[in-house]
Amino acid sequence: MSFKLFLKFTGLCAFVPHTSGKAARVLLVDTSGDPSDHCAPELNEPHEPVLVFDRRFVAAANRRQPDMTFSNGNPMAICYLHDMDLAIGAAREDALFIENGPIGNCPIDNDHRSLAWVAALPEIDQSAGEVHAECLAASDVHPSVAARVRLTEGSLRTTELSGIPQSSWVRWSFQPRDGGRTIDLDRAMAEVVELEVDVPGSEVRLETARFRGSLAALPPLILAPRNGQVTAWVKNMPLLDVLGKRSPEAVVVNQRRAQDAHFEHFYTLSPHDPGPGRRATPFPVGTCLAAAPPPFVPTPMCPPARFTASPLA
Repeated sequence: MSFKLFLKFTGLCAFVPHTSGKAARVLLVDTSGDPSDHCAPELNEPHEPVLVFDRRFVAAANRRQPDMTFSNGNPMAICYLHDMDLAIGAAREDALFIENGPIGNCPIDNDHRSLAWVAALPEIDQSAGEVHAECLAASDVHPSVAARVRLTEGSLRTTELSGIPQSSWVRWSFQPRDGGRTIDLDRAMAEVVELEVDVPGSEVRLETARFRGSLAALPPLILAPRNGQVTAWVKNMPLLDVLGKRSPEAVVVNQRRAQDAHFEHFYTLSPHDPGPGRRATPFPVGTCLAAAPPPFVPTPMCPPARFTASPLA
């Protein structure tokens, strides 16, 4: 017996591929350490690194209790991931396939799955394209990291591009808030990245280990499939967004997406952070002709980012 595990990522999640191309580390950015910026108060909105899942997936053998429950029409649960490494139990090593084909400005046919739609810091700011080595260390982890996820098996791809609900996909460029040079990328951008894994057996164990602090270890979260699959989310977003309670009008005004100031936090992962106001962030420059309109979602997602590959990932 086997089933599909779908692990979806959105929010301040930074993807660092291993140099082998067969593994990756996902760094969830800590937003609490960025200094207050009166020019962009939204930068001070706290983000929560969490694992979100439907409680109907919980297996009979599970002993991990959720930290919070809520309903979005389905019985949902949250486990906080602060200062933790998350891994898929019994995952094979060096068995990750990254869908990373060439792309243009807008998706055509099936190329919308390429991880190249994830905003790449090396393209936006070459000097800030690498993460601190301490972000990937086993201990003394850099304070810009709130949580981490290790991916070693499955297929990693884009599943949803940012758009205007029920209208069109958005094309983005990048510019610092201080009015510096515009980065001429002009392309659609991913908001959701998905890992698909074939899991043998009748359950999957999502294991956590602390890399900071001295609290007792937590038992794994054990999930079992419904209709042949398990779906869970890794989110690093304000709690309002995690719960799906922010109106789309907060980021879509007059059919136009707002500039994403939260993207600035990704630069704190780099030893070459240019500093508040000088970090290039995404702003909309147009739309794509979509074969089908983006789905309506009660709360817009947030774009992840991609960094230079590292042998430590």
